[in-house]
Amino acid sequence: MTRRAVARTATAESDIREIFAFIGSNSRKSAQKFNDDLAATLERLREFPHSGYKVAGYNRPLLAVRASSRFRRYIVIYRLPDDDSLVLMRVLYGARHIASLIADMR
Repeated sequence: MTRRAVARTATAESDIREIFAFIGSNSRKSAQKFNDDLAATLERLREFPHSGYKVAGYNRPLLAVRASSRFRRYIVIYRLPDDDSLVLMRVLYGARHIASLIADMR
């Protein structure tokens, strides 16, 4: 099995910067751990892209996983447009109203 290429939307990049800044305002070390954990999660998804759970109610199939066991409250939302790639759509804090934040992905 080949590992998928990972692309990030501009919105996902913005999400990651905002989360890093928020966590970093309390602890730069924790913010770096978030980035490291997220990178490990994306690496795992490259090999096991279907390990996420399906997000229902959207025209294009979306999947989601926790950012990591340490940062369980953050949700990684992605899609698999073909057999060779994975697109990181959003990274969101789980207590937010996620349905409204991803409504434009319908």
